[in-house]
Amino acid sequence: MAQESLAVFSTMTSGMRLDGASIARYVLGRVAFATGDYPLARQHFEEGLALWRATGDARVTPGALVGLGGVALAEGDLALACRVLDEALTVSQETGSKVGLVYTLEGFVILAAADNQPESALRLEGAAAGLRTALEHPRSVPERALLDRWLSPARRQLGDAAAAATSTAGAALSAEQAVACARALVWAGRPQR
Repeated sequence: MAQESLAVFSTMTSGMRLDGASIARYVLGRVAFATGDYPLARQHFEEGLALWRATGDARVTPGALVGLGGVALAEGDLALACRVLDEALTVSQETGSKVGLVYTLEGFVILAAADNQPESALRLEGAAAGLRTALEHPRSVPERALLDRWLSPARRQLGDAAAAATSTAGAALSAEQAVACARALVWAGRPQR
């Protein structure tokens, strides 16, 4: 369906063509990512990002950036993931995109987990969950599964009680505090791998 949408939008000449094509690219990127085709996912996310930047409408840019961060994480490039997620965080703040912020924070959850920072990962997960509750934007089943897969080692490392307490403390963070927690991963020069 997204491939067909992309073909239709490619024939249009208005700004709607660019917006529609960028959304189709994003959807195709998510599908490619879910199937493990990281080069194709990167291509779709980069092309969608280029289209969004061409329109000057940055509201949906965090999605493509988080997608690129996910590809970088899947390929083990934590430093690139950190840079891309930092940009997504900046764009989310500049545009006031609360949903973009949620997805970006969840990208940082995975980054922290991949960098063996269980407290940061669980605190950010709690913060993202709290924002989702406030926005009435629950996680989908695949989103929950992805986070659970990354957070399982962190929970084991901290133990159930400490992991739950850390996540609960994260849920009490304001959006600004959650951003500061995510930025601490970037400012600490992390990750170095």
